[in-house]
Amino acid sequence: MATCTRLGCGKKFDPNQNLESHCVFHPGKTVFHEGLKSLSCCKEKNKPVMEFDQFMKIEGCVTGIHSLEKPPVFHKGSKGYSCCKKRVLDFNDFLRLRGCKKSSHLFTDTYNSNSNGDSNKEEIVESRFDFYQTSTSVIVSIFAKKVNQNQSIIKFDPSGVFVDSKLPLNKCFRRKFNLFGLIGPAQSTYKILTTY
Repeated sequence: MATCTRLGCGKKFDPNQNLESHCVFHPGKTVFHEGLKSLSCCKEKNKPVMEFDQFMKIEGCVTGIHSLEKPPVFHKGSKGYSCCKKRVLDFNDFLRLRGCKKSSHLFTDTYNSNSNGDSNKEEIVESRFDFYQTSTSVIVSIFAKKVNQNQSIIKFDPSGVFVDSKLPLNKCFRRKFNLFGLIGPAQSTYKILTTY
């Protein structure tokens, strides 16, 4: 049995029996302001409270599947991930921390091999994006110029969407969007649109 890491849940679950409605959690962030404690996702439903014990008893406002993803840790000014020991003081340094495990998202540099066997280093760049999910749709909009539609890769898995947009000058935008609910990868579609 594993323990769910989503805020407001913390229940034990069997990863092989992880159903959509089993996890009741808060998708928002914690808000601590002038002694009051609340959650950004349900301010209207759950009023801010003074006591930490009361705050911990606030029931989740969204249902979904349990998660094992470890949240970032901010403790006494240091920032890091709970899965590894590395800690930094500056927030920009925190954003640059390399991943400690390999998965479908990429925190590390990647290389492409061309037909000569040479490696050309791709530069991973940030692009502005918009992401939201409703009960029936997942909408991801990435704002990048001159995307190479033939080389770009979009992959769907039940709990996420992976985007690898190939840009000019050997640059790319890569990101894994973790979803709040499961999707059907076979039924999922995407469009790459251009502007003039």
